[in-house]
Amino acid sequence: MLPLLTIDIKERICQVVHAQASQNRTLSGPRSWSRQFSTLNHTLASVDREWRQAAQKYAWHTLYIDDCPTPDTLAEIRATYGRHTRKLCIQIKFKGIASHYRRYSQTLDNTDFQPFCDLSLWPKLRELEIVYAHKCAFPGLARYLEPRLGSICVLTIKGRVPIDMRRNAMFLKSSSLLEVNVRSLPRADDSVSTISYHNDPILTYRVAESITSISLSTLIDVRIIRSILASTRLQLHRLELIGLRPAQLAAVGLSRLDQDIQHPAFRRSPWTNLTSLSIKLCTHLEDSVAARINMDAEEFPLLAHLALTDCSPSIAATEHPLRFSYEQTLSKEWPNLRSLRALVLGDQDAFMLSQCAPRLSIIRIQSVRIIDQHSLASARGLRHLLLSPQSLTSWILDACARTIQLESYVHLI
Repeated sequence: MLPLLTIDIKERICQVVHAQASQNRTLSGPRSWSRQFSTLNHTLASVDREWRQAAQKYAWHTLYIDDCPTPDTLAEIRATYGRHTRKLCIQIKFKGIASHYRRYSQTLDNTDFQPFCDLSLWPKLRELEIVYAHKCAFPGLARYLEPRLGSICVLTIKGRVPIDMRRNAMFLKSSSLLEVNVRSLPRADDSVSTISYHNDPILTYRVAESITSISLSTLIDVRIIRSILASTRLQLHRLELIGLRPAQLAAVGLSRLDQDIQHPAFRRSPWTNLTSLSIKLCTHLEDSVAARINMDAEEFPLLAHLALTDCSPSIAATEHPLRFSYEQTLSKEWPNLRSLRALVLGDQDAFMLSQCAPRLSIIRIQSVRIIDQHSLASARGLRHLLLSPQSLTSWILDACARTIQLESYVHLI
């Protein structure tokens, strides 16, 4: 069996070749080739038989177009190895503002002129990832892309996403499209308020019925997110929300603030097929307010994987500075919950988990406040959870030192 080339191996190959090119000035060809795996791989596969045998099936599975190869080079790569390509990663970037303005002007004159290669020429393509390196605008971008999706099942959008894609990415229609992800957070100069308004027709649009997995960030404003979630409760299997604050979670209908979830007047229809829910909260902007998540377990009858984390890497790497409350989230049974990743987990929360999650087997805690060497003896909820009948198979803390303390505590009991 030929070796599998992972992204780490690919990056390492590029690093080695680039370092060699920097030392040997006599190497022919543009030096930028050594930074781009697709073009580099094309060169290596042409000269080495063993490398060619390994590369054709695996190295071309994912193709990165991130250094603007010439049309002839890209056409040769597609003709020779395109049948192996399953995922295409395209980075949209410009050399300067003049280049951007020229492309924008051409798009105004010809709506078919867009910053993409011809997707229909890749016969086995299943995934498309678009990374926008600049804040740019292209009229009719989503409308241009929709009929050209072909057999693409997964669409992922990152970077400085244009407003046209921020408004319409979730409403693209394609019989093959199963998953759409917008995984970008707004920057300081990104206008979010102009994406939609209260009577905007986009609030009546519906996500294609074939789509069962989506990721949404605050780059798509709360009104659009709310309308999307309201119409997809019966079809989604996986949902990821990125960058929302606790109050915004209540606004889109996933959490509740100052409401009793036991009250029948606040009961909502269930997410009948949802098995995975990931919420990456924005909590670092609310230092003076306790972050609250108030979810009704009855709305998530099949949920097996739940993640409540922080969208900020700096917060994830340290002890969480905020007070955090699950309110009544753990007041009802989660019959199918098998894994939980959380910001914090207090002793009372641990006790409630032992009562309401009979199938829970994996817990990962982002904050290390769960274990304190001065309060181990009084951590009755933690003790009860560790000794509960569901028999946890994996308990992970993000700090190794704290993990050792937990293991010592487990041995003590």
